[in-house]
Amino acid sequence: MLFIVAKHTVELCPGGVVRHNKEAMDKVEEAMKSPGVKLIEGYLDGPNHVFYFVVERMTTLLLITLWNHLG
Repeated sequence: MLFIVAKHTVELCPGGVVRHNKEAMDKVEEAMKSPGVKLIEGYLDGPNHVFYFVVERMTTLLLITLWNHLG
């Protein structure tokens, strides 16, 4: 089981401090649903711009997607 912490700056927030980045959030959601990934839980600390994910299985695609869009 892995505990993933993805922190980002206010300026790069995919939730959209300036504007909502639907494309980034869609890519993260797609990666979470991909074969080989088993998401247990996901949490967001909005004010501090941190995503937390607990995954049982992970793929390289998920890791790259999280790094590119949330980290």
